[in-house]
Amino acid sequence: ASSSMVRYAELEGLPEIYKRMRSADWKDRTSGVEDVVRLVCSHTSKVVNSGKLLMMLDRLCEKLSDGNTKVNLLALQGVSRCLSALGEQAEPSLGVLVPSLCGNLARTPKLHDLAKTIFEGLTMSLDAKLLALPYCNAVLSNENLKIKSVMLGKLADVVPRLCDEGNGKIAMKHIVPVATKSCLDSRSDVKAPCATLIITLYSCLGQDFIAHVNKIAKDAEVNHIERLCGV
Repeated sequence: ASSSMVRYAELEGLPEIYKRMRSADWKDRTSGVEDVVRLVCSHTSKVVNSGKLLMMLDRLCEKLSDGNTKVNLLALQGVSRCLSALGEQAEPSLGVLVPSLCGNLARTPKLHDLAKTIFEGLTMSLDAKLLALPYCNAVLSNENLKIKSVMLGKLADVVPRLCDEGNGKIAMKHIVPVATKSCLDSRSDVKAPCATLIITLYSCLGQDFIAHVNKIAKDAEVNHIERLCGV
């Protein structure tokens, strides 16, 4: 009983932790990040059951755009640890996590590589049908080439899992339009992963994919996609 009271008391301290996370002093922000990560990782079920998880991850994700690189890196490492502890319980927070992580793909090489590794873990461990829409939004809402490149690659990883789970319709509805809109982008960072995505869609969805492209795409896009697929 006493241990559950301690855990509860720690969660009650969250307002003070949040205050530190928004302090002008980077050392305060660092200690706030460390405290949130420790609570999520050490008291996972308590945090989930308390209904406070979304807010905690939201505040942690705010620090993924911190002006101090040390705080930013610590927060990104913290997100990685939290996701490992949470597993599928992280799914409700994908709407916050994915855009925040995307921002780090466009920052320093160290932050980019760590964010990319986190996306690889998410893509393999979480439900593909829940990843499809946030990943599509990430491609459509970002003009940064590093972000587009990684997220088109992640969509190509999601497609076979969707189809294996009988969710090809989700790929058709959300992912095919993204591939179509990106297919004529001649920049190599986009061109190569988009071609991989298109070939993956064709190999998983077959002629239904080509038929759908013919319905929704412009002639130049249709011709390009059919040429890629050897149709």
